[in-house]
Amino acid sequence: MANFSINNSTGSGFGGTAQSMAATYKTFVAIAAGSSSVGSGAPSGGAASPYNARRGKIYDILIGTNGTPADNFVTFDMSRITAALSSVAFAGAVSSGSSSFVLDTADGLIQAFAVANSTLESSVGVSVWSVGINQRASYRWVAAPGSEIVYPAASSAGVALRALSAAYTGTVTGTVLFQEQ
Repeated sequence: MANFSINNSTGSGFGGTAQSMAATYKTFVAIAAGSSSVGSGAPSGGAASPYNARRGKIYDILIGTNGTPADNFVTFDMSRITAALSSVAFAGAVSSGSSSFVLDTADGLIQAFAVANSTLESSVGVSVWSVGINQRASYRWVAAPGSEIVYPAASSAGVALRALSAAYTGTVTGTVLFQEQ
């Protein structure tokens, strides 16, 4: 069980440009089980993933804003992805097979696809986690053991961390820590 981390300011070509908030949801981190059908959106020529899909567990989420302080309300949401990440416009790159996200360098390479700062929205399903915070605040959610947000080892299965605000038009920050099994 390897542990990984991705945030929307990740370097090594995976970061892209943060998208400004709007009154509709914007995805700033997405993770999906790696499989050959998910990798078709890869900027490196659309090469399919050579890895098998693995189940993932989200166990830690850190969120906030990085704009000028003001009193605005921002809603953050973690929703299931119901379509392959190839339908997401990759602002950075897909991460499958990368060592950039490994928390323990003795673990293997990531097999999921992790995307930061999407420029399009994927098809999303049920919201599994949502919190509203003041723009001046940051927030951290840590799963109680056995209460992690789980996505299955299946093509087109994953989660997207999104945000929206009616008043705040700056950018948000987010870090997702997850485990592949």
